[in-house]
Amino acid sequence: MLTTISATRIRLRAPKYPVNGVLPYSWLASKVSIEAAGNIIEFTAPPHYPMTPGANRAIQAKRDVVEHGRSYDVPKAGTPPIIESWRSFFRTWAFNAPWWGGTVAQLSLMVEIVKPKRLKESADLLSYPALKYAIEEYIEANYHHIYVNNERINMYSKPDNWAVGSTKNSPYISLSMLRQGEHIRHILKFIPLNKEYFVCFCFVLDRQGRATDEQEIEKQIPAAPMIKLINGIMSSVEIQRKGVDDPESGFSEHRFIEEAKANPLASSDSGSVSLMAS
Repeated sequence: MLTTISATRIRLRAPKYPVNGVLPYSWLASKVSIEAAGNIIEFTAPPHYPMTPGANRAIQAKRDVVEHGRSYDVPKAGTPPIIESWRSFFRTWAFNAPWWGGTVAQLSLMVEIVKPKRLKESADLLSYPALKYAIEEYIEANYHHIYVNNERINMYSKPDNWAVGSTKNSPYISLSMLRQGEHIRHILKFIPLNKEYFVCFCFVLDRQGRATDEQEIEKQIPAAPMIKLINGIMSSVEIQRKGVDDPESGFSEHRFIEEAKANPLASSDSGSVSLMAS
């Protein structure tokens, strides 16, 4: 598997009035191709903005695997991993206020190839029930909790804005979570890759408004330009699955979507639907 991580530090400003984000370099979007587990994931995305040296460099190494996710609740030694994941893509885009108002928001994208470790051997992630369970495992591994003075504190809200969407040729499950006490929302898109792996497109939306409530932040810094970028990227995603296109493989996009609509995640709240990319 592969990884590419080049973090961009951007100083965000709190605007004094409502602003409209400016999408940078969207006309320069280029195709990205990731090979994983014998399958190919392709999509288009604008370059880093601001540009970051080495942002597109890929390093293939087994050591890049993240065995226990990014949860602050570090597992004890010898604890079997919940998931294994490989970070294969990372970019950040800044959004500016008009009239040289400075950067007021940023959107980051990380693409992970994920293998759940607690599924039964007979489980097939190309079926919705198995992917649903795997998503819950992913959330546990990456959006868990911390302990402060032996008190458990949740870092993120419960998953909300659950939805079913489609890329060029594949269904996906979408949900989001808000980081507690901050204006940072993680918007997650889960795509089944094959029987053992799935892909997660993790978008992180950070807006520097003066209000504390997310709905008030929306009045100051509308999320529409960021959501437009997310939707554009997801609509360009194309999955070339090895062997899955064979009629005998058993994968049915229609059946997957119908099962997903009928059985949403139990923990999903209605949430701030207006901020959600579909």
